[in-house]
Amino acid sequence: MSRIATSFKDICDTFTDQYSRIYTPEATFPMGGINVECFFLTAYVEMPVPPIQKFELHDEAPAESARLPFRKAYWKDRSEVEETPVLNSMNLKPERSSSGRR
Repeated sequence: MSRIATSFKDICDTFTDQYSRIYTPEATFPMGGINVECFFLTAYVEMPVPPIQKFELHDEAPAESARLPFRKAYWKDRSEVEETPVLNSMNLKPERSSSGRR
């Protein structure tokens, strides 16, 4: 038997088995034919996890190009709203610390 015929027979046998578990074995009649009207194909590709990039840490404050207009934000520990600096993450360099308030 060719590989294609074997694969097709496996598909039909699997269908008949699953169909009989859902509806009872008496409901199957493979000799009457099986119409495949649609099927779902699921595929996946294993991808290696990319290495984490390492960057040199900087001591200076964020660059001016990273600063956006201030906005009002509520600070729970102070129980008040205050003008808060906003930074554009695309223009930031890795810092040793960032408190969010300067």
